[in-house]
This record gives sequence, C-alpha cells and structure tokens, in this order.
Amino acid sequence: LLSSRSGRKLATMGGLGALGMVAFKAYKEGKMPTSADEVIGLLKGKPANDRAVVLIKAMIAAAQADGTLTEDEEALIGAYEGANKADIEALLSETASAKDIAALSNSDQEAREIYAISCRIANGLNDAERDYLDELAMALRLDPELAARIETDMRTG
Repeated sequence: LLSSRSGRKLATMGGLGALGMVAFKAYKEGKMPTSADEVIGLLKGKPANDRAVVLIKAMIAAAQADGTLTEDEEALIGAYEGANKADIEALLSETASAKDIAALSNSDQEAREIYAISCRIANGLNDAERDYLDELAMALRLDPELAARIETDMRTG
C-alpha cells in the first residue's frame, strides 16, 4: 500500500484523520497529549482496530459497486496488514450498500475518511461506481463541494 504515491497519501490522510479525532476528543476532555508516545498510545487497541475494519468494509463495498473486483482493487484491499486473508474473503462475500457503509460513520471526520477511501477504490469512471459514490456522499451528508474536493484529491494522488 505504501509503495505508491497515492497509497502513501491515503495512509497519511487516514493517520492524520485519526490523529485529528484523538486530538479533538482529548481537547474536549481537557487531557491533551504532551508527547508523541502518548498520542501513539491513544491510537492503539480496539478503537483503532474498529476504525480500520470500517475502512476495510468501505473499500470492499466500493470495489464491489460495479460488480467486479479488479486486481488493483484486490491489491489495495489486501495491503491492510491488520486483516488476514480469511477475514477479507469473509467481508468480500458480504454485500453492503452505500447507506450501510454510511451508517458505520460515527463522526464527520470518519465520514470524510470513508468517502476518501471509497473514492480511492471506486474511481467513478463507470456509471455504477459514479452512482455508488454519489449515493455514499449523500448518505454521509457530505457537502457536494467537499465531496468533489476529496474525490479530486484521491484521484490525483
């Protein structure tokens, strides 16, 4: 995943998004981390794994939007080191609509991450993928300008 420019950007964006969420929650609680080790500690464990599973489900749903799973899509999905092949195959056997995926979002930041990773997988160049991305953006309640900017950023890598 990190071997391509877009893969590195995706990983960075996801990492920054998670850091942003952690920082905001800490700020609200009045417990700002004082070192990098504290921030890294906040990102580990079940919440980080749950967020990763949501993003994997979003990737798979986007890949399945046009009814085919290309080698590139499969490679991007399989690059996630936290999931084993059996887990990914089990998720591939499920079908999820854009509304199902949007329902997994618990925050505006998570909605943006879900949309970004979906745009990276489903490039919107065919009608089925375009419809899926449009439906997902609406279900996530993303501003159309923001959705377009995210999509452009993900395509241009």
